[in-house]
Amino acid sequence: MEEPEPREHLLDTIGWMGWDRLLFATDYPHWDFDDPATCLPLKLDEAQRRAFFRANADAVYGLV
Repeated sequence: MEEPEPREHLLDTIGWMGWDRLLFATDYPHWDFDDPATCLPLKLDEAQRRAFFRANADAVYGLV
C-alpha cells in the first residue's frame, strides 16, 4: 500500500473515513499479496486491529 509521509497522515485519513469502512484484503493468489504482518505499518490499538482484520468483514458479509 502506498503510504504518505509522515505515516500518521494515513491514520488521519482512515479516521476521517471511519475504521468501520476499512477491510483487509491479501490480494491472494497474486504474486504481490499484502502480508498481514506488514500491510499496515502503523501503531493500532486492539479495537482498530480487530476491526481491520476481522470485525468489519464479519459485519459486511453478515457473519456476526
